[in-house]
Amino acid sequence: MCARYSLNASSKQLAEELKLSAVPAWVPRFNLAPTQECPVIMSAAPEQAKLARFGLLPRWAKDVKIASRFINARSEKLLSHGTYKALVTSHRCVVPMSGFYEWTEDKRPYFVSDASGALSLAAGLWSTWTSQEDVSVDTFTILTCAPSKELAKLHDRMPVLLDDEGRMLWLSKSEDVDRLMELMAPREGLALREVSKRVNNVNHEGPELLEPPKTAQLDLLR
Repeated sequence: MCARYSLNASSKQLAEELKLSAVPAWVPRFNLAPTQECPVIMSAAPEQAKLARFGLLPRWAKDVKIASRFINARSEKLLSHGTYKALVTSHRCVVPMSGFYEWTEDKRPYFVSDASGALSLAAGLWSTWTSQEDVSVDTFTILTCAPSKELAKLHDRMPVLLDDEGRMLWLSKSEDVDRLMELMAPREGLALREVSKRVNNVNHEGPELLEPPKTAQLDLLR
């Protein structure tokens, strides 16, 4: 599962690292969660990023609360689940992140990021939902797959992370489902580190969330 992540890059950094022609106004964020607006790159405009609401709202949804069921989408169900199947050939997106959080059974948070320090690119699906008041909202879900060896000790799922070639294919107009499904594989080369339990509260924000837990700091002083 991937329900909490960080994007601690500025608009300028996003544009430069991802070679985008347009990005929304953005300041570094360290505790992104469902219902919040986050930058995504959509297949409809693969050279631009725009804000979308985290948690997919299918076009048929009557209530925004249903988005809680579509925070993540299991990659194994993309071709069998009606909602996902309708989107996978035309409404794909990439979700940039500095890293994501996973928790141990005793609620100790870990930050998972690319070992190189580069931004990670999660595969997703997007949809535009229109309310009864005729207000349109872009929304997205993050795809998940089986975990990498590093992550398996924390969780039985992880986001589908793309390399540059995978990003180009996922954002292309390709309808070659077999090739697209080949991207649904665990990504190795991730770094895991325990961080502050302050991230457990979705209302907490700031770079201090990535600091080691106090117990670890005390151990360093011994």
